[in-house]
Amino acid sequence: DFFTGVLAVANLNNPAVPREEATLTLNPESPVLAENREVDVNYSIRNNSNRMARLDFSSQRIEILTKNSAGSTIDRWSDDRSFQPQEGIVVINPDERIEYREKISTRDMKSGQTYEVEAMLKSDPDFRLQKPLTPR
Repeated sequence: DFFTGVLAVANLNNPAVPREEATLTLNPESPVLAENREVDVNYSIRNNSNRMARLDFSSQRIEILTKNSAGSTIDRWSDDRSFQPQEGIVVINPDERIEYREKISTRDMKSGQTYEVEAMLKSDPDFRLQKPLTPR
């Protein structure tokens, strides 16, 4: 509470504050299923403003979904993870970024089909990005 009152921070949930720039990269973007059991997911948020940006969390910080061409979720990154209920705040200084590097499985994917990988902040599900992924 001390830092919340003392620091003049921007809140991502405040519509008056411009949204920070988010990026999502997948590596490889076209995995060879026989060789790649996982795909690296890099989700980052950059604060391009001249004010600090504040992110509030209750436990889990991000979610990554893999969806098939029908839009059905075939993999939820958080399903095989445990999150302790623990509130936290992340402050991103101006011109800095926070980055989350995770992996998703290719086990339920089929060669030649296109999937949508979607990453988002758990505290702000509307702040999401999607990228196509087509395994070979």
